[in-house]
Amino acid sequence: MSSSSSSSLSPISLGLAFIPVTEKLTRSNYQSWRAQVSSAIQGAQAASFIKPTATPPAEFLVTKGDSDKKDPVPNPDYDVWIAKDQQVLSYLLTSLSKEILGHVNTEVTAAGAWAAIEGLFAAQSRARVIATRMALATASKGSSTIAEYFGKMKGLADEMTSAGKKIEDEELISYILTGLDEAFDPVVSAVAARADPISVGELFTQLVSFEQRMDLRGRGNQSSANMISKGGRGGSSPSRGRGGGGGGRNRGGRGNFGRGNGGRGQGSSFQQGVLCQLCGKEGHTVVRCFKRFDQSYNGPPPKSASSASTASYGVDSNWYMDSGATDHITGDLEKLTVHDKYTGGDQVHAANGTGMEIDSIGHSTLYSPTSSIYLKNILHVPKASKSLISVNKLARDNNAFLEFHPDHFLIKEQKTKRTLHRGRCEGGLYPFTASPNKLGLGVYKPSRSSGIIV
Repeated sequence: MSSSSSSSLSPISLGLAFIPVTEKLTRSNYQSWRAQVSSAIQGAQAASFIKPTATPPAEFLVTKGDSDKKDPVPNPDYDVWIAKDQQVLSYLLTSLSKEILGHVNTEVTAAGAWAAIEGLFAAQSRARVIATRMALATASKGSSTIAEYFGKMKGLADEMTSAGKKIEDEELISYILTGLDEAFDPVVSAVAARADPISVGELFTQLVSFEQRMDLRGRGNQSSANMISKGGRGGSSPSRGRGGGGGGRNRGGRGNFGRGNGGRGQGSSFQQGVLCQLCGKEGHTVVRCFKRFDQSYNGPPPKSASSASTASYGVDSNWYMDSGATDHITGDLEKLTVHDKYTGGDQVHAANGTGMEIDSIGHSTLYSPTSSIYLKNILHVPKASKSLISVNKLARDNNAFLEFHPDHFLIKEQKTKRTLHRGRCEGGLYPFTASPNKLGLGVYKPSRSSGIIV
């Protein structure tokens, strides 16, 4: 009998091989934890120990004959089963966080522990199911990327699954399409016109591809600070700006993008420390300036003869921050690390309505001592006298924000608030002095949108 018992108990010494989980179970990761633990237990051929029907064999063997006169014979298979069951139980308990372990540590079998864990997460209230479904129905992409938006929607769908209300792919796709903005209407129409259903993975691929194409063509996330006009004409506003100071000379070689002494900005709300990039007066931005729509206004006269310089951009190697521009603009092709010929018919319009041809579109990188600032979709306008940086595009393309102070400006990383660049204020302007090093970012094809007014 000892020989038989030794043979039956030999699997105990070998033990069960479980793959450790990468993350212990908490209240927020049940689905991922369950997938890891379930596959590990099945791989160890121990799945039967967590089933509700799991029961050990008899503790003692039943022998034929007069059993009252003999001592009970232990069943070796019982000891093997108990040993394996406790190994599975130990694996489950060690994969739980302290928060969850307190709900399970009274269980003495693997099946009991597994049932307690599933009951803890499956017994979700109806209020949670309703709240999650409402979150799916009202979710919108907003300013998130497609990847971030999909991650949020998939997380909500997983919450429904953990609550025992699995969302089918077709229903999840309808929620995803409903939350997209109008820029993605072509994709939504194409999906709705399909004869066969689309999978969630295929929809994600199509939306990411469409998002990348919009970004490459310069249509995505474009500021509405500047007006759009057709056919290379000036601004389409029927009224002309008010305010005096409309001299014909340019200040300091700024040309059509100059900042000079003009009228007070539009509106009665005075913004202290804010300088208009058109008339140079404090208290308003270029968007609220009356001179913006005065087609006869070419900029104020210079303050002194020493401040005058040639209108050629070659004399000035700086870039200038412009909160009223929708696009980066330069008249110097050498500032573009890579560029592509522009074949559209759009023009860049100055404050006086003069149209200037766009020759190329390209990219460049500005270097500071601690980081690199990327400029995408730069418009090369040969007649432009200054190189302008669109504040809106710089912030979006670099995940940053800008702070303007009376004597300096800061570019900071949006997430960590770390300063990427610090520049000085010179003569009421905020120049970014570029390093001679450049780094190409690839070539984007120009968009065929309507003209741009700066």
